[in-house]
Amino acid sequence: PVLPRSGYADVKKAAPALPSTSQILSNYIAALGGEQNLKKITTRLITAQQDVPTGPGGVNPLPAQVEIYQKAPNLLLRVARTNQATLLSGFDGTTAWGQDPRGRVVPAVEVEAVRERRGSDFYEPLNIAKEYSGLKVEGTEKVGAVEAYVLVGQPSEGTFVRFYFDAQSGVLVRKLTVVPTPVGDTPFQVDYE
Repeated sequence: PVLPRSGYADVKKAAPALPSTSQILSNYIAALGGEQNLKKITTRLITAQQDVPTGPGGVNPLPAQVEIYQKAPNLLLRVARTNQATLLSGFDGTTAWGQDPRGRVVPAVEVEAVRERRGSDFYEPLNIAKEYSGLKVEGTEKVGAVEAYVLVGQPSEGTFVRFYFDAQSGVLVRKLTVVPTPVGDTPFQVDYE
């Protein structure tokens, strides 16, 4: 048998030091152009693709083209278009709402209301530290080909949220929330390009 040579201790590699939460958030804001430049912007249009859950229990994803219109400080309109329908939802500054299949505007269910309120924060990058208590650096993970720092925090209402920031560029590449439902927790993941 091969025995270890005496006099040689196992060499353990030290884990790389992780940046602090404030360093990661500062790098993120800098990557977006800085706080002063962010505050100059008051409207935004985001285009995206989303799988809209359909069918019994929402298990059948239906691809949708999404447009999200935002106006500072917290107005939001989301338009999701599929081949079969157009779905509208939003936040008017106080109330989250949605449009049902018959075209009636109705208040959003609680889980959606919380997400829409948080998502309507036009200056969310500047407010992450305020919105999420106990925000801490959890480590690093791969998001596609990118090495990302993972920050975890809990908002005043809702479950923990995981933020993934590109370790090189500083930009947010993924946001993962677990949404509690009557039939169990459901992940809600947004990937950014």
